[in-house]
Amino acid sequence: MDGMLPDEFTNDEYALEYGSAYVAKMQYLEHVMLNYETGNECFNVLNFEGGLGKSLHILRVLDRYLSQDESKMNFLIVKKFNKEIEKSANYLTGRGHFSVVGLTSENWTSEWAKKPDSLKNVRVIFISHERYIKLCLSDDRKYFMEGRHVLIIDEKVVFPIHTFNKAKYDKIRAYFPRPLQKEYDKVCDPLLHWLDKLEDQKNQCNRVKANIHPATISNFKSIVEPYLSSLAIKERQEVDHFLQGIDIWYGTKCAFNSGNISGSDPRYKHWGMYNNIILDASANIDGAYKLDKNKFRIINQGNVIDHSNCIFNIYQFNSSKSNIRKNQEHMLAEVVQKIQLNLQAEDRILLICHKENAEKLNRYLHEVGLDDVLVHEKEKEYGGEQIVINWYGNLVGKNDYSLFNKCWLIGTPNLPFEHYLLHYLQYSNINWGKKGLALHAGRFTNDTFHSVQLGFVSAEIYQALKRIQRVSVPHGEFNLVLNNDEIVTKVLSSFKNSINREVLHFDFKVKQDEERTETRSLRATELANYLKGLPMGEYSKKSIREANGIDQPHFSDYLKHPKILKLTQEGKIIIRYKTITVL
Repeated sequence: MDGMLPDEFTNDEYALEYGSAYVAKMQYLEHVMLNYETGNECFNVLNFEGGLGKSLHILRVLDRYLSQDESKMNFLIVKKFNKEIEKSANYLTGRGHFSVVGLTSENWTSEWAKKPDSLKNVRVIFISHERYIKLCLSDDRKYFMEGRHVLIIDEKVVFPIHTFNKAKYDKIRAYFPRPLQKEYDKVCDPLLHWLDKLEDQKNQCNRVKANIHPATISNFKSIVEPYLSSLAIKERQEVDHFLQGIDIWYGTKCAFNSGNISGSDPRYKHWGMYNNIILDASANIDGAYKLDKNKFRIINQGNVIDHSNCIFNIYQFNSSKSNIRKNQEHMLAEVVQKIQLNLQAEDRILLICHKENAEKLNRYLHEVGLDDVLVHEKEKEYGGEQIVINWYGNLVGKNDYSLFNKCWLIGTPNLPFEHYLLHYLQYSNINWGKKGLALHAGRFTNDTFHSVQLGFVSAEIYQALKRIQRVSVPHGEFNLVLNNDEIVTKVLSSFKNSINREVLHFDFKVKQDEERTETRSLRATELANYLKGLPMGEYSKKSIREANGIDQPHFSDYLKHPKILKLTQEGKIIIRYKTITVL
């Protein structure tokens, strides 16, 4: 087959395996890069499957293009992580192209922020998703656009969402001295009123439009800003983020669910150039790109890589955070047992979970003697460990596990429900209108919002699974702990020839709802006894909640339990907004 391939593909493992089917896709990518024009309001979205080598091919295309005397176009390429930025820039400079900049916060501050006009002379600039998002709101964007023709965004951009809840209210309030707390409360009171008003809403998201006099906000900001310098760096960042949130919670339509009021700055939108490309392997299963067909044009690339040598085990189990919490002792232990029983010396295993379960999983592994484990925090480098634990939000774009042969997906990457509504706003460019925001059995009843929810979760799972076996002929074992057939079908449709599938069940007995009800009743009794045992006086709800080990989202439910209501009716306690008075 070598003689049939163009010279640039003669040593390409994918070209050698799949021939013209692969070559045609890479040539099409080059054609879209160098010959298309979308206009600055439109984006071509290409869903080349994960692990196909598209990032390397883009660098090869740029290498050839920059070597041509007649080349005139300049490029801006957006990468998820700084590590990718540096690697890509080094590749091109290593090929003799020195009009290339991999922009990070360090060299922006030390060099380019002092001479931003010079960026227009740079042929290729690599920036992060974070910088691309910041440039939505910054006048500096003009320096990145001037004299630049092609924009390539690698992976989906996730725009920020600001959330207000009682936990955040308490946390930020604690950073301020008493005089400032009074002004802080004035700013927060309308939001707290909405939280109280919607506290009893179940199985539904709600629209929120909080109102406040602009002078109240400006007065608070003017008082707080001089105080910021006295805070520790992390605290200052959190307060600054809160100050940004104020403008959103009062200046836009927000969504409420389960104690959260969330909103997003409407200025966070994709901005483009003459030719805009988004490379997202999960674009066709992610509902977001289908919301605005005038802006996002999905050009389906089909799948090439053959997965007929792979095994897909689907363990039927509700792997939401709450259900894992309820069953974690048995479920995590059984997962570890299965790993131990089938472990071979040559195995390299990636375990993907919710971040809150990473250390627990690590502990279970150590208990059975599996010590060659890395909990892959952002700042840590992979050092050849046999087992790696990672989590959603810390995975996409990482290629450390490309040769791993086994993967366990333990947990569904659900977002807070109101976040899906904000993703809809960010990608659709239209309002919610009169669409229903009701929920049933953990999903939106409205088809459009359900498609955003389903698409997001499916895309995250697909991207997570594609971290391993990024080779031309994969032989991996993929274990999915998941009981949503709709998601399983959607995800596995993106793995060509994923025919070796088996539906399995765990051996342990899943705790049922009646057990949860019994546990809740027991804890309510404990809370009632705790309150009866307190000396007379006023106590913050937070102190009572923490003393009883009850998380903030569920505390209001406990206060409505008959055992607590009885104390209120008997005049033994008074429940107020932030306090409980024991009489």
